[in-house]
Amino acid sequence: MRNARINGEDFRIILHVLSVSVWLGGQIVMSAIIPMVRKTNPEALSAISRGFARVAWPFFGLAVFTGIWNLTAISSSSTTTGWQALLGIKMLLVLLAGGAALIHQNTKNPAVAAVSAVMTLGASLVALSIGVALSA
Repeated sequence: MRNARINGEDFRIILHVLSVSVWLGGQIVMSAIIPMVRKTNPEALSAISRGFARVAWPFFGLAVFTGIWNLTAISSSSTTTGWQALLGIKMLLVLLAGGAALIHQNTKNPAVAAVSAVMTLGASLVALSIGVALSA
């Protein structure tokens, strides 16, 4: 028999998936619209970027918080060394994504902005993929 109730564990996972979806999905949307805005309305870029940051950063924080919360629910004796190593790589990628996003947000250099944007999106995508592998 299937149960339709949502328990605390479900709520924690829903919050984590939602926060990662907003953080990563927002980056994908921004990567699609920024080139068009740059061509048609470049003076709007700053306002669009600030608006995205007001949404994205709280959800990044929520993703980190719920990720740590998720770890507290896992017994270390139930994981393998390989699983733990993959988790460490995921955590490094999350730090890389956040750090690169901070650099991107605070640079005036177009080349640094481009590289840091690619690093943020790439690290976030790989961290998501590893997260899915870890949860299987």
